[in-house]
Amino acid sequence: MKPAGFAGKAILYLFSVAFLCAPKAFAAGAAKLPVNSGDTAWLIVATAMVFMMTIPGLALFYGGACQA
Repeated sequence: MKPAGFAGKAILYLFSVAFLCAPKAFAAGAAKLPVNSGDTAWLIVATAMVFMMTIPGLALFYGGACQA
């Protein structure tokens, strides 16, 4: 097995730091932030818009990738 290079070590380090720090950040913010129905509605609308853009975007991508 080859030893990991600098990029591999950096990714592993960042992942481990995020994994160790994330529970504290989520636990601290959970008690302070109430659920906002406007934010939830916007998240659903934005997700729907992304889904509606996906099909035409893929069609245009694959249509341009093939030769006629």
